[in-house]
Amino acid sequence: MLSRFLDTSKDDFFIELPKYKLPSWNVVLGQTILEVKDFIYKAGTIIFAISVFIWALASLPSDEPYAGENTLIGHVGKLLLPLFQPIGIEDWKLIVALIFGAVAKEVIVGTLGTLYSGEALKTVLTPESAIAYLFFVLLYIPCIATIAAIKQESGSWKWVIFSIALELSVAYLAAFTVYNVAKVIL
Repeated sequence: MLSRFLDTSKDDFFIELPKYKLPSWNVVLGQTILEVKDFIYKAGTIIFAISVFIWALASLPSDEPYAGENTLIGHVGKLLLPLFQPIGIEDWKLIVALIFGAVAKEVIVGTLGTLYSGEALKTVLTPESAIAYLFFVLLYIPCIATIAAIKQESGSWKWVIFSIALELSVAYLAAFTVYNVAKVIL
């Protein structure tokens, strides 16, 4: 049917393609090793720097227990608390767990276990705030390795900042919505 509108008498539309062959394992393995080394070098420096920064925040001043209320990270958690109160978060330790979760989301569970040391989370979270917290954790920024990969692939801090801002906004909006709907339903 398309031939009614196009002049197909010419051979201009045909391209000779080379025969496809499976790559040799040496080439695949060599290229993979080069790419992994490049990623570890570039992303690893960002991951290491942020991990050291978070460790320093949780360790200073040195006379306080790790990630305690009077450490720098405790002060940051308390400073950010008013931003999280509209989604039902009333304890700075939950915010500190989110900050540590930037290293890897699975760190949040360990952080909560360390900071609450046996105290039940139900004493600081209502069912509504627990659901909102879970939504926020699910949707907020990915781990540092992903952020480093975004920086490496885009070559720009603008994309990193944009993606972090977008993900935090979506996470906060979803958590806020879930919290307020859950307050009405539950």
